Amino acid sequence: MPVSPGNKPARRVTQTQFDKTPNELLFVPTISGERIAAREAPVMRELAKRAVEDHFAKRRPSTRYDVYGDRVDDKGYPAGGQMAKWIIPILGRVKVADIKAAHVEELHAKVTKAGPPIRANRVVATLSKIMVLAIRWGYRSENTNPCKGAVERNPETKRKRYLSPAELARLSKALAAHSNQQATDLIRLLTLTGARRGETMAAKISIWNPASGKNRAVRPNKRPSIICRCPGRRLNSWNGPGALVI
Repeated sequence: MPVSPGNKPARRVTQTQFDKTPNELLFVPTISGERIAAREAPVMRELAKRAVEDHFAKRRPSTRYDVYGDRVDDKGYPAGGQMAKWIIPILGRVKVADIKAAHVEELHAKVTKAGPPIRANRVVATLSKIMVLAIRWGYRSENTNPCKGAVERNPETKRKRYLSPAELARLSKALAAHSNQQATDLIRLLTLTGARRGETMAAKISIWNPASGKNRAVRPNKRPSIICRCPGRRLNSWNGPGALVI
């Protein structure tokens, strides 16, 4: 049935009348290329899926777990972490190109209300990275990251927490009773030197240089690194318990 301008149904006509109708009066609406592109434009849920596959899956385990639970469902969509709990439920159906500062504000406010304020900051940071990827992949124009300046981040207070003597005693007792003493030595070294976990687990005897008297660890690239961050002391003595663990 012919359709008149304005997408309103026209009155029914006979075949004879139809044949006599000038072509210019037979209006058949068409869908423009722009409208087709808009319909096919990816939504945030699809972008999150690609972000996991092409970016976050290559990050370290702690980052993967925090962002998407280090797991996906049978269709490849994030199944945990910030994406499954916050980003996809709130923004998953929104077109990538349509994400604005107001969406970021909404996301930040809901996460802040539901849990620790710092978590909201981390979720916005993850969303900002996803937007950077969207720009890189051509889903958004250059310099259109809606997360920049969208919200006032919740205040974060740095804190340092050291084990009390009683806690150290209980830890020492538990380590002594553990069956894997090689693993417990790593924990002892962490406790006595303040080195980072990754540095300690990757360390080899060949990189330690206690003979220098400078209490530094010599890395393979020959650049020394101070390994102690103990309270009230810049460096840990190699002649003390730390040296015994080594």
